[in-house]
Amino acid sequence: MTNNVAAVVRALQAAGVTFIDGTYSGSGGPGVRLFAPTGASIDTNEDETIQYKDMFENDAPPGAGG
Repeated sequence: MTNNVAAVVRALQAAGVTFIDGTYSGSGGPGVRLFAPTGASIDTNEDETIQYKDMFENDAPPGAGG
């Protein structure tokens, strides 16, 4: 079982999760934080990531609200 826990921890850390123990004194306290994994890139090209571009763009007149 110890090997299983260690494997899960390694997989989460590889995905960018950092475990913070009870001695952490920074903002947010102990727990987990998500950081970008080393060597990974985040796709921010909206032309490639938005499936329905017409739903993304605002076509309402100014002041229409909602």
